[in-house]
Amino acid sequence: MAKKTSTQNLKNQQQNTLNIGVENPFFSIKNMWWICFLLAFLFYGNSIKNGYSMDDEYVTTTVNQKNELTEKGIWGFGKIFTSHSFIDGKQNYEYRPVSIYTFAIEWSLFKNSENRVHYSHAINVILYALIGVFLFQLLQVLFQGKASTLSAVITVLFMIHPIHSEVVNSIKNRDELLSLLFALLAAIQTFKWLDQKKIWRIGWIALFILLSLLSKKSNLPFIVSIPLMIYFFRDVKLKTIGLTFLLLFSMKICFNLFKNYFLGLQESSTRKFSYFENPLFEMDFIDRIPMFFYTNWLYIQKLILPYPLAFYYGFDAIPLVGFGDWQFYLGLLIMAIALYFAIKGFRSKSKLSFGILFFFLAIGGVANLLSPMVGIFAERFAFSASIGFCIVLAYLFSQWKKDEFLSGRLSSKLIIPLLIVILPSLVYSINRNSVWHSKKSLYLNDIKHVPNSVKANSLLGSEYQLEVMDIQKNGNATFEVLMEKVDSALMMYEKSLSLYGDYESNLNNRGVLLYTFYYDYEKALSLFKHSVKVNPSYKEGMLNCANSYAKLAEGFLELEKLNNSVDTNESSIKSTEKQVLAIYFKNELFKTFAITKQFDLNIRDFAKKFSRDQLAFQIKANAQNLGNLSESLKKNSFASKMSDNVNQFIQSNPQGILNGILQFNSQIFNQILIENNITKAAISPSLSKLKNQYIDSAKIYFKKTHELSRSDKNIFQIEEKFAIQLNDYGWLISIQEQLIKEFPEEQHGPQYVQMGNGYLNLKQRDKALSYFQKGAQEFKKEKEALLKKTNRTQTEEDRLNLLTKELKNLKAFKEKILKGEI
Repeated sequence: MAKKTSTQNLKNQQQNTLNIGVENPFFSIKNMWWICFLLAFLFYGNSIKNGYSMDDEYVTTTVNQKNELTEKGIWGFGKIFTSHSFIDGKQNYEYRPVSIYTFAIEWSLFKNSENRVHYSHAINVILYALIGVFLFQLLQVLFQGKASTLSAVITVLFMIHPIHSEVVNSIKNRDELLSLLFALLAAIQTFKWLDQKKIWRIGWIALFILLSLLSKKSNLPFIVSIPLMIYFFRDVKLKTIGLTFLLLFSMKICFNLFKNYFLGLQESSTRKFSYFENPLFEMDFIDRIPMFFYTNWLYIQKLILPYPLAFYYGFDAIPLVGFGDWQFYLGLLIMAIALYFAIKGFRSKSKLSFGILFFFLAIGGVANLLSPMVGIFAERFAFSASIGFCIVLAYLFSQWKKDEFLSGRLSSKLIIPLLIVILPSLVYSINRNSVWHSKKSLYLNDIKHVPNSVKANSLLGSEYQLEVMDIQKNGNATFEVLMEKVDSALMMYEKSLSLYGDYESNLNNRGVLLYTFYYDYEKALSLFKHSVKVNPSYKEGMLNCANSYAKLAEGFLELEKLNNSVDTNESSIKSTEKQVLAIYFKNELFKTFAITKQFDLNIRDFAKKFSRDQLAFQIKANAQNLGNLSESLKKNSFASKMSDNVNQFIQSNPQGILNGILQFNSQIFNQILIENNITKAAISPSLSKLKNQYIDSAKIYFKKTHELSRSDKNIFQIEEKFAIQLNDYGWLISIQEQLIKEFPEEQHGPQYVQMGNGYLNLKQRDKALSYFQKGAQEFKKEKEALLKKTNRTQTEEDRLNLLTKELKNLKAFKEKILKGEI
């Protein structure tokens, strides 16, 4: 009997040895430091030369956008820890102060260096190397130093996996790196506390898990994973496992206190998610079940074969599956098989069981069941879960190469299979890093892999639009290049809208491009109106509706000017407003008038910039460029007619230029009337009425825009400009009255002067003089306040000089009014 028991014990010991492995001197902690840093820089070293990419502006100041929190620097600790981490002007996002503070430290150290972005990338690579080091240390602690080969293989597989390229390459995703780093340190300290019985290590456990959550909540599952590790790798009482869980969970409560109570940041104030980011936000729990199983299968699939990778996988890059789809049953089958092995090995504490359970714990929270994620799927969501995958893979590898794992030495039978995995991963990762060089390089490359992603198409459109804005600002490209960028942006927005038609910012951005570069106020207006129908609180869309109505009203004003010599009694035939609108929009008269007006402004601008010889070339080129923007202008040979008059334009005064353009507009107008068999007299009664209708619509939308943003003075300035252009002086006066009411503490000299101008044009001379006097008094108060200052800045000196000129001009203007000269 004793002999049988001894034999059974020996058999169990052999099985445990086979399961654990033996110590390999080569894979010491010291050597693994070198190996992890070598792998990190070998695989991601070329990412250091990259620039800023997707979402980096949310965490640091980039080339195109400032980040106020980051620029607080090292002394901004208090502000950073009492603020939402991401703010885009419309809504607040998450609370991740630890990761944001690292960028504030960078700002203090490197803010004036053009290499700051490269330092940021280098720090990410170093953090990734440290994660490899601490993962190896944790595995050694778990295996109590008896499975260094297995620990090393798991670590190497983790370090070389291409799915991590998003986390390392994206500066913004430093939060993922820090969160996992601190979670690993918390796990290491937990086992040191259990093994060494030193109570002070509890403080380190609490600190590290709290820092992990304050970096990002991605590794919240470690609150359960660490107790699971204790069960699998230590023989302790359940009470100890329970106390560890309570300790870790208490740090989650502390995190909530930091966020919700100490800082007053409520979850309800964070960002709102859209259908195009993840349609599952609009589905209930039952409907999300098929997607849960399918999403888990997708993560397993990408971990097995990480190709192709993409920066965004929202709607409609990944299909939505239901209970009747085969993808659901495939995911269910794979998860069932995996859970079978996990449960089977649970009591025997199999490493395979642990790896499977670790994976599902880490991936479960991002698999869209309890709470949908931003994006149906994301590579960064698999970062921590990939540890479990690598444990399973290494364990299966160890069962295949048992002798090599038990020998305690390196051999070709161990190295060659690893190299077969490492080399393709190295090539792919290095290539993937170059794709992350910039937003545009990333979007252009990945759109091939996710052509039906609403967000991906939108983001690429935004990049083209930013390039358009840069050309507008700096004039660093030809008109042809500019319009190529415009058309590319329009195409990407159109593709995105074809996939999801209610994307409000896409509707607005496409409308802005049509409004600005094609002068197509009709199509732009329909897009803007759609955007505010989707979101009645969308200020940009509301303002652009107002702008479009005002621009269309300007077109009717131009028609009035062309029609102003008509005697309305000369014809008894009257047109309906519907007929006039049909003529106006079918022939795109609003576009014709807007483009010819722009041509007039361009000629005047060219006259200031170019010599006489250069001026002729510029006018002809501009006529050709603008003429191609409208079918009506092409039909009426705008470019050739304007080119024929180049010498006249060069020699004429500004009024001569204007007369030439008015003549062209008049020819088009007369031709349209002939084609429609209608007279000027017939349409005359409708023009003023239609103009006023469009002005009234503009006023309504301006009013709505003010209600959405009462503190934005820029809206008043835009509205004022249209009131002047449309000769609506009652509107001009009401704008100034509202502005004075909204900003009572400010100086309002310009507003009173504009009110005076309004009343003067309305032939109310006494009221005009009264408001001119109020304006003069405001200017005098401001001037006296500046004169009292002993140390004035240059800006204040310039303002003082301007006030002096304004008062002088205003006085002369009032005298002319009193003399009846005006």
